[in-house]
Amino acid sequence: MSDAEVARAVCPECSRSVALDAADAPLPSHALVATPWQPFGLTVCPGSGREPAGSGWALTWTRPAGGEPLTLATLPEGLDWRLQPFSHASGPAPALRQAA
Repeated sequence: MSDAEVARAVCPECSRSVALDAADAPLPSHALVATPWQPFGLTVCPGSGREPAGSGWALTWTRPAGGEPLTLATLPEGLDWRLQPFSHASGPAPALRQAA
């Protein structure tokens, strides 16, 4: 495994692909979201901490898409994150405004 490749395993409990620190490392703690409509109701997956020996999961080696990690961490030139609009920046909802 090179520095640019990441070992991934499919958790036998939740069937999600999880990145590993090393090929023989146990599955790290990862969360389950019960429904997309309740993203704050997270629970720890029962497969967290499971050892690879005897569990029968298959490892895959992936190279992150998009280039070098330093390139991925930098914003395009001319883009300032502090000037970007946010969904909550428009002010209070119309129902909460006082009548004139």
